[in-house]
Amino acid sequence: MYRLTCRFGVLKNVFPASEVLPLGPKEFSELDDPPTNTVVSIVEAARLQSNTLASNKGCNCRGDCLIARCFCKKANVLCGSGCYPTNSKCKHKA
Repeated sequence: MYRLTCRFGVLKNVFPASEVLPLGPKEFSELDDPPTNTVVSIVEAARLQSNTLASNKGCNCRGDCLIARCFCKKANVLCGSGCYPTNSKCKHKA
């Protein structure tokens, strides 16, 4: 059984060798120095990754981002700094 590390910490679950593909810093530079003092569930790691992707993509809304037309609101993540730095109407900020 293997314990895996992601960019957010060590996963709580363990995995058999048959379910693991060997990857490392060569393929994913964020694994150069992963945090080993933090333990996260698979669900939490997926949520954190989703938040990271959504905040990097941004929503480009002009309103308060409280309706489902907002990409971030629809994805159930808070708006990040990459969304629209000049819009002060957002009420869904990280």
